[in-house]
Amino acid sequence: MLNTCAIKTAEIVSYNSLQVIFVADWYQENIVNLTEKLFQKLDHCQITERVSGADKEYVRFNWNNGAFIVNFECYSQSCWIENEVETEDCEAHLKKIRDYLVNN
Repeated sequence: MLNTCAIKTAEIVSYNSLQVIFVADWYQENIVNLTEKLFQKLDHCQITERVSGADKEYVRFNWNNGAFIVNFECYSQSCWIENEVETEDCEAHLKKIRDYLVNN
């Protein structure tokens, strides 16, 4: 049985978007566990808001002096992280997150 929460890959798809792909298919009831898995890898991550919808959920969080949003879209099983505020350093911040997710 595959671990639904295991991260398969994380890749920068635009200067302000980091796509996260999990090993196995996931569903809305898995999002709490998926979020915990992501945040376990990011030391000193602080959740500031959780919002749930019919097929989408997002979590705002602070990490490493930046504000981010992790988005989950259930029907397409998409997960991506973006900077909450666009700056010149957006891509650099997302690269740091990617490195923590895939190397820890």
